[in-house]
Formats: sequence, structure tokens, C-alpha cells
Amino acid sequence: MPIDLLGEIQHFLDQRPNSSLEITFAYLDIHLFNEHKLLNRIVRENAKLRIHAPPSPGMPQMEVLDHLVFQFSFRFGLPTSQFPFESNALGMPRPLARGFLQINTDELDLQFTIEAPDPDLHILVQHCYVNPIHIKQVERQGVAQP
Repeated sequence: MPIDLLGEIQHFLDQRPNSSLEITFAYLDIHLFNEHKLLNRIVRENAKLRIHAPPSPGMPQMEVLDHLVFQFSFRFGLPTSQFPFESNALGMPRPLARGFLQINTDELDLQFTIEAPDPDLHILVQHCYVNPIHIKQVERQGVAQP
């Protein structure tokens, strides 16, 4: 039975549980661009994200577990029934900037820039998580606030 990704995330956040939601996707397709030219493409199977509900009214946090260099997290707006859901990715750790998140029923897209001192060296990173295959609540661990 297909998983309604946006619906599952909304339901989890509405409950405000003291746990995290771990989502496993069939694959993650990562594209790296510099000045609109594709530099590299990486595909990973069984990629995971973790979502943490805010303890009180506020913005949820998403933790990127499958990454190229370092694990990171960011805050995003509370999902609405608007389809597809779109939000800026806020509080990204430097050198990451200009994050953007889009969630559909079976796909989650995350886009951000890796900034360099020389703007010509900025790298645009696109993460496309496709086909959620497993969703479970896991015990909440210490989460660094971005």
C-alpha cells in the first residue's frame, strides 16, 4: 500500500509526540550544480530523513541523515493541506544557505546552496527523496538546534 508522505508528516506533527518520525525512501537522487552545469549525480538506496516535532508551538525540524559531507538539520514551516507543500528551509548550518523544501505524496525535494567565499564556486545541491517505503516513530534523541 503506498504511503502518503505529506499526510503522514502532517498527522505526526498534529500529535506533537515526544518521539521523532523516521522515513526511509527507496532512493535518494542527489544532483550537484555549479553555474547551472551538472557536476555530479549520486544515487543512494534506502535513504533516511528524521522529523522532530517542536515541543511547543513552533517549527518542526528535519534531520538529513544521508548526506555528502556532514549530517545537518533545519527548521521548516508546518505543513498545510496545500499541495504540494512548500517551505523555506530555515536555520541551515553554514556553509549551507538558501534552503527550500517541497513535499508531495510520494516525494520530498530539498534544495540548498553550499556557499564559498567566491560566488562563482557556490554549489547548488538538490536532494530528491523518492518513494517512501517505511515510516516509523523512533525515540527522540538529542537534536542540535540549528
